[in-house]
Amino acid sequence: MRELTTLRGKFRSLHRSTLHRWRTDPKLNLPKPAKIINGVPYYYDDELEAWTPPAGGPQPPPTPPPPKRKRTKRTPAGFNEADIIA
Repeated sequence: MRELTTLRGKFRSLHRSTLHRWRTDPKLNLPKPAKIINGVPYYYDDELEAWTPPAGGPQPPPTPPPPKRKRTKRTPAGFNEADIIA
C-alpha cells in the first residue's frame, strides 16, 4: 500500500502560504492529491519525491523608495516671509 503524506509534513521548513501558492499554481505541475480528509489534501509520498519543488524563481523588482518631501521654510505664526527678511 502506498504511503500518504501532506505537503506540510513533507516540507516542514516552508511557510504555509508558500505551500498554498504551490498548490494553486498550475505551472508547477504539483501532483493531484490522492485524498482530501477534513479539507487537508494528502498526496502519495512517492509522487512528491519524484516532483521537484521550484528553486527560488524570479524575484519581484524591489519597490522604489518614496519620493523625498520638499522642505518648506517655516515662519512663526502671524509673520510673513517679507517681514522676517526685512
